[in-house]
Amino acid sequence: MPPPAALVLLSPYSNLVETKPSVAANSRYDSIVMLPLESPAAYARMLYAPAQPLTPAMRKEMRDPLVSPVFADFTAFPPVLVQAGAREILIDDIEQLVAAIAASNPDAVVYEPYADMIHVFQAFFDRPENAVAFASIGRFVSQFWR
Repeated sequence: MPPPAALVLLSPYSNLVETKPSVAANSRYDSIVMLPLESPAAYARMLYAPAQPLTPAMRKEMRDPLVSPVFADFTAFPPVLVQAGAREILIDDIEQLVAAIAASNPDAVVYEPYADMIHVFQAFFDRPENAVAFASIGRFVSQFWR
């Protein structure tokens, strides 16, 4: 199977093992709740290994790039558009992901943070920002449509 011609990432959850300052700083604005990895109800644990105890082996597995893409090698990565809400709790992780992609392939990433928006804002509000975001997605994708 050929690799994708391009990717669109909306508020990607890219780092399941680390908690960044934006989790606390933006928790009063965002619609999602982020519990520490040690909590059995932590979203990362429920996604990765529901009802399993947190062990050193699980922590190591969660750093695998297939689980936490922020740790991946982005050499030869396809072009990617990343949209995020500047008020979402994952913004620090998203910016770390964008920086990692840009470090390996600077021309591959287009990053669009939207002021005062939250996690996956495109799905929640009938606001002008949504129209801007979807128009940008359309322009980006149209460059690679075959």
